[in-house]
Amino acid sequence: VVGHLLLSSVDVVKVERHKPKKGHVDPGVAGQTSGFEEYWSPHESVQRSPSLSSQRWHHVEEDQFKVHSQGQGFLHLRFFSDLLDYESRALNEGAVVSKHVNLHKNNALLWCQTVVRLRGKSQLKQPLPHFGDNGTDELIDYLEV
Repeated sequence: VVGHLLLSSVDVVKVERHKPKKGHVDPGVAGQTSGFEEYWSPHESVQRSPSLSSQRWHHVEEDQFKVHSQGQGFLHLRFFSDLLDYESRALNEGAVVSKHVNLHKNNALLWCQTVVRLRGKSQLKQPLPHFGDNGTDELIDYLEV
């Protein structure tokens, strides 16, 4: 991704959640990075086949970090580290379906919360009844399912 976005122009920050479209996570593919990951991620690059495929996203609960800025529209980002995290949890715990009671704070939610806190409640055009609570209810305010 190349570009820039003025933080001062951001007026909506959400996480758009997509439920898995297909069956279970493939243990033969799960966790493979094919050399792709966020530079800040603690995972080390692993060169393996098959290469990273968008098909892997169909097997996981995908959270997309969604930012709207005035004049530029929506920017959607998904984090490869969230894919690896979901696959790892699915292999260790079985099918992972996030419930609001035990909401897992992945990188999409972390970045969302960070940008919301940087902008502040008064600068955003969205309801944030639990702003600053630091709990599950605050994260639920950011979710679009």
